[in-house]
Amino acid sequence: TLAQVERQAVWFERAGLTPYALARLGAELEAARAFRCTAPVPITLVGSDVHPGNFLIDAAGKAWFTDLEKAQYGHPAIDLAHASLYTSTMWEREVAAVLAPDEVAAFHAAWEAAVPPALAEAVRPWRRPLRRLTWLRTLSWMARWRVEGAALSPDMPDSLAAHMDAHAVDVLRPEIIGRVAAEWR
Repeated sequence: TLAQVERQAVWFERAGLTPYALARLGAELEAARAFRCTAPVPITLVGSDVHPGNFLIDAAGKAWFTDLEKAQYGHPAIDLAHASLYTSTMWEREVAAVLAPDEVAAFHAAWEAAVPPALAEAVRPWRRPLRRLTWLRTLSWMARWRVEGAALSPDMPDSLAAHMDAHAVDVLRPEIIGRVAAEWR
């Protein structure tokens, strides 16, 4: 994931971000590069694009993941981050939400209660650093979108491309970058 962020980080400079946003993202990328953890790396089947819009809820309240072509083996903390970060929770207009820190904590607690205790324990030390890394992965892609726009997805309907344009501008605003980064500061 860090390698992917490194490849995409060039788009931060090209996206016309403010000096504050560039400096903050540079500091976040440096912190991601410097992170070291000796805890075992749990690997499970993950969705890797688990923003809330990629789920359908059936009549019984069960959630069904719909973007199966992106499933892979990886770290579950990335899915936890992707499902609850501002960049993801505001992605899909129909289910857009800004989660408060206590709502994210409740989400993590519910996930921990639903998985084997050993997995929950193994993921815990990775949640915060991989939250940062997942956020940087998404922001670097959004910076690319801000530069290349709908050329990245030429078959995308114009209304969705316009939404993506607005979302990219929103998540790359200095105040949003600062607010999200404050989660792990």
